[in-house]
Amino acid sequence: MTENDNTQSTQEDMSAVADHLRWMARLESVRAFAQVQAAETAEFRLLATTLDRRVKLLEREVRVMRSSWTWRVGRVVLFPVTIARVIKNRLRQSH
Repeated sequence: MTENDNTQSTQEDMSAVADHLRWMARLESVRAFAQVQAAETAEFRLLATTLDRRVKLLEREVRVMRSSWTWRVGRVVLFPVTIARVIKNRLRQSH
């Protein structure tokens, strides 16, 4: 092997090492991004679970309120607030 061949071989080796290092840096960047995405996904799943539970609790509260605080007028179920609005509107119209 001549000195020129050794130089070319060394340059190719260095180029291959540089390519490998660039590839490893990109891979590490992708890994870091994936970890961030996984953490955010876990947060959103926890939030979704919490919100689902809260929705179920609120639905249960609404069912309890409807069964205890509603007045049935024919087939229409009116909340006291709605009835108060209707009465206020009628009073406004009569004056």
